[in-house]
Amino acid sequence: MESCAVSQRATLVLIVGVACLANCAQPAAAATKPACEEACNKEYKAKAAEVAASCDAACSKAEKDPFFTEACKMECTPPPTPR
Repeated sequence: MESCAVSQRATLVLIVGVACLANCAQPAAAATKPACEEACNKEYKAKAAEVAASCDAACSKAEKDPFFTEACKMECTPPPTPR
């Protein structure tokens, strides 16, 4: 099912975002931590927006009942931030 694939992409985007922020917390990156975190958040938001758009389209196509459409969207929409 397409919404399942989108849900997997949402999970991957979240994991990559968290990993990026974890790299910013390393001692070697201490001097550039704010810029590093900003770059991670910017990249995460861009990828999350792509996944959210795909999620909306897949759920609207797959589900005809508004309740199930919203439930589907909740499953495959990434959180607003990777924290």
